Amino acid sequence: MSLILLSSVSGAPGVSTAAVGMSLMWPRPVLLVEADLSTTSRLLPGALRAQVPHDTGLTELLVANSHRSLDEAALWDQAIEIAENVSVLPGFKSISTGMNAGERFWRSLIDTLRIVEARGIDIFIDAGRLMVDDPRVVFIREAESVALFSANTLPAIASVHATLQHGDIVEGRDAGWLRTELEQIGHFDRLDLIMTNVNAPGNTYPARPAAKSLGVELLGSLPWNPRGAAQFTFDIPTTLPKRNAYVRALKSLVLSYSERLVGQVEDELSEEIER
Repeated sequence: MSLILLSSVSGAPGVSTAAVGMSLMWPRPVLLVEADLSTTSRLLPGALRAQVPHDTGLTELLVANSHRSLDEAALWDQAIEIAENVSVLPGFKSISTGMNAGERFWRSLIDTLRIVEARGIDIFIDAGRLMVDDPRVVFIREAESVALFSANTLPAIASVHATLQHGDIVEGRDAGWLRTELEQIGHFDRLDLIMTNVNAPGNTYPARPAAKSLGVELLGSLPWNPRGAAQFTFDIPTTLPKRNAYVRALKSLVLSYSERLVGQVEDELSEEIER
């Protein structure tokens, strides 16, 4: 089973929407964790239409961790089932609470998520925007896949480039912090790009050349299709429409993930045999 981090570095061009959509299409059981520090839960007032009160989630787990009682039972007490074999762990009740959650909490959370994963449940982490000195760095280090969402515009691509290229020093730090974090543990090959093709005539770039210039694998692309994406933003569909460009793109992305993760397991097994 796998832990998959979904994120961006310059805003979130559809990260949360895609996370919900892929969770609903995933071929195995999924737990989706809303770990975005820049906002409170999007899913509860959005896709669940405010029918579920925000009295569960990461805030309660933060309290449990302070009492050294963050375990699997506590985690499932805070999770909400949104579809068959799909559950969500809602985000913090306030932005200030999330920003004050330190690395110790995130370490405890991922240790507990690994127990859930061992039971045959894949973990999706909606991290929203990543940042320098991010307290959720443990997710970056531990994830089987770190997916960066980017719009296909020059400003968005430049922001991704800045986090991946060494040399530029900002406030005494190497601006290529994300590459550094992954290279230090030999996991830069786990970084993937997901491109959102926005409508900005004259200022957009093809996904594959952009990925090549960034030096990362292109996992897939999503169309700029607000109507198609709305079902995962403002309501949970009971059935998925077949003729919808956004849904077709998500299904293709799920397939790419399956191939990516299977290949990764095969590579790791080959390395073990060689040792």
